[in-house]
Amino acid sequence: MLRPVLFAVVLIASAGPATALDQRQLAGWWIAIDDTFPELWAKRGVAAMEEILVVGQDGRVENRAMNFTAGSAKVCAETRVCGDAPLIATARAQLKGDKLSFGERRDGATVDARGNALVRKTAITATPMWSVAQKGDQITLRSGGIVRTLARIDPDRLRRLRAGLRASTLPPARHWRCFLANATARDAAFAPLRRSSAAAPDFVPRYLHIASYLAAIDAMLAVPTADDPDARALIGFSPETLMFEHFEDVREPGSLADKKALHARMVYLERRWRGETPEAAQAEAAKFSNGAPVQAAVGAAEIAALSKVLSDDPEAKKLFCRD
Repeated sequence: MLRPVLFAVVLIASAGPATALDQRQLAGWWIAIDDTFPELWAKRGVAAMEEILVVGQDGRVENRAMNFTAGSAKVCAETRVCGDAPLIATARAQLKGDKLSFGERRDGATVDARGNALVRKTAITATPMWSVAQKGDQITLRSGGIVRTLARIDPDRLRRLRAGLRASTLPPARHWRCFLANATARDAAFAPLRRSSAAAPDFVPRYLHIASYLAAIDAMLAVPTADDPDARALIGFSPETLMFEHFEDVREPGSLADKKALHARMVYLERRWRGETPEAAQAEAAKFSNGAPVQAAVGAAEIAALSKVLSDDPEAKKLFCRD
């Protein structure tokens, strides 16, 4: 079965000269795009993850580590990493002129089974004072010889991008940053990641949509239910799941029957991206849905985009920097 494991509209922005940042402009989601965390993956044995800052209007900060695992109860039970973006720390940000400080810092949950202490030590909130400069939707933080660069990102856009990497089934440590650079090709905030001026392929928005849809189904299939004997032992584990998009027709299952219906939808979509006709795919999916027809909130164009990524299509290989 396909293991899918962010967004159709990419804004064109000009970085422009550095400007002063005020507290209200700091609010939102920020993803680090410097090499700090990738170097932890490559040199220090830490699992692939990206550092996220979620800043509230009141200055409260959640410093998170977005990973590329399922964030399921099973993963939580096995690794004690209980979420798809576990908290590194909480803090309170205060901006005065070009000085950004983090106070009231509190450690969060386990973010990596092996490199937990290293991640906390490296995280942005571990340094209490930074100088900050803004260029459009990008900020640069400096403290001593440390330089960190962050880009503002819409949460659902980030969710779709993460889903896009997971649906490709490619290893994140090798392909995520290249994919992120190419999929945000029209966004000036992510310019430091790019090595060329090529635009993202036209199929990317459709691909990200279906990848995100599949990720939502995958997340719901991982939810244990009381009447599922294979998952009953996992009910006590409650991972925090922030990194999948919400769709009206993908809801948390209350029973094993609900999970079977979701599984039937996944089977249908897998058969379709493999090239089967809608009729043949429905016939296969009906084996898991008590004969009921399967409906999915994605169309032929999205399915074709997924098939493109999961094949040897040259555009898709370039998008993910595949050999």
